[in-house]
Amino acid sequence: MVICPSKLNPIKDSLILESPQSQYTCEIVVRKKDADQPWVNKLVAAYQSPVVKKFIQTTFNGAAVPCW
Repeated sequence: MVICPSKLNPIKDSLILESPQSQYTCEIVVRKKDADQPWVNKLVAAYQSPVVKKFIQTTFNGAAVPCW
């Protein structure tokens, strides 16, 4: 997947970069009654896995930052 067809590098070519502690992060949210369900922990673990982190880093080339 090519995110920026112009070949710009978000890390080198951006005027400003947000911190990984930005308020604009993707979060996993579930209903309060589901918070203790086993599938919730599995979902969080899968999302925060090294495989997903590497996918984000290689696919988005710095335009998205895994921040967990």
